[in-house]
Amino acid sequence: FVFTSRFSAAGVMQDIVSLAAAYPALKDYYPEEAERSLKNAKMLWEKHFDAADTEHIASKLGITPGNVYTLLSRAYNTLKQMILEYEER
Repeated sequence: FVFTSRFSAAGVMQDIVSLAAAYPALKDYYPEEAERSLKNAKMLWEKHFDAADTEHIASKLGITPGNVYTLLSRAYNTLKQMILEYEER
């Protein structure tokens, strides 16, 4: 992570997807890091997007609320897939 004073919904979304996507790459070699990555992805999702105001995010990103919903859906589906794989093991 790079810590700045500037919050970006797109940046957080990218972090969530990256953390969730890192899980399968790490799980065989660094299982503790894989679990931590998935845990942090879930925490960021719950903190920033569970009750997301799509109109506010859209205005910040300069896109339509429908596109925000699409992006959130893709991020959620990636995270959900990683969680399901984690729970199956």
